[in-house]
Amino acid sequence: MLASASIGPMAISSFSILPGCCVLCRTRTGRELDLCEACELDLPWLSQTCPYCSLPVRKAATTCRDCELQPPPFSTVISAFEYRFPVSRMIHCFKENRGLAEGRVLTELLFRRQQKLRQLTETDDTVLLAPVPAYPATRRRRGFNQAEEIARTLAARLGLSVHDSLLRRHEQRPAQKQLTRQQRASNLRGVFSCVADLRGRRILLVDDVITTTATLREISRVLIQAGADDVIGIALARTPRENDGTA
Repeated sequence: MLASASIGPMAISSFSILPGCCVLCRTRTGRELDLCEACELDLPWLSQTCPYCSLPVRKAATTCRDCELQPPPFSTVISAFEYRFPVSRMIHCFKENRGLAEGRVLTELLFRRQQKLRQLTETDDTVLLAPVPAYPATRRRRGFNQAEEIARTLAARLGLSVHDSLLRRHEQRPAQKQLTRQQRASNLRGVFSCVADLRGRRILLVDDVITTTATLREISRVLIQAGADDVIGIALARTPRENDGTA
């Protein structure tokens, strides 16, 4: 049986009581979101992206170099922002300072901008929503897993359950951010496992940021080995890559 989680603290309400206070400029927003309209317009929204991994590219619908050379096991990534200021600061506050308001704002904007999320859940009853699990030590230090909080807020908006026990994360490895692109894939081998029978299921895999897709690729491989028909990555932000001919 696939276990699911109840709605968590960040997902109790996706809105603030009017008039709201902007998490960036601290002015009153006058609307049901803790972000004023001016600051929302200034966010680094994704526009032209690789159809597979959502890497920003120069020409719409152009496949990035990585996905051309090594087609990913997941079918696509749904994201809203480039990982740069002020979104990078908001996500850092969310993760390291338990800034649930920042996490809630970004998740709500992802939901509003990405109609594909609603279309998927309205037309496909095989969908399961699962967060990327954190290392136990990281979870203890932060007091929560930010991917679970994002998943719970999305679940409340989409009418889904969160399957936070679908995946397990095992022994501690060097932090991905300390490694080269080539080292990241091998560093993750054997880190994740799934014991559920996922035959006939489409998995929406939730994380805060996608950097090189190494984590998403490895978990997708594990989920497909467990029988999943399809894996779709969902992230608040996608890290752009400099000095790339396609980006």
